[in-house]
Amino acid sequence: MLEQLVLTATVMPDKDGYLATLDSLDLQGSGDSVSRAQDELVDMVRSWIELRQSDETLEQALADAGFPGLEEDTEIHLEFKEVLQEPQDERLDGATEGTAGEEQTSG
Repeated sequence: MLEQLVLTATVMPDKDGYLATLDSLDLQGSGDSVSRAQDELVDMVRSWIELRQSDETLEQALADAGFPGLEEDTEIHLEFKEVLQEPQDERLDGATEGTAGEEQTSG
């Protein structure tokens, strides 16, 4: 019986910003900043858990992902590894439009 399960995700730059990945559950979140990618992944994990709780398959889904021995009162925590590399400057080269609410500057 596990009282607490810690799921570890990684965050790394990709061509459009950042990608937060939880490989053990095959879930991803993306965003234009580390925190936005993390927030999206947190939302994805919550949705994944809620869906499986509603159809009573959470324990089996987590066991299938390599986390057996969970019970209803097991706390699930998500932690993030540090960003693996710096953002790629190439993604700004030749950019002609910014994301909503942001201005592009050239320097």
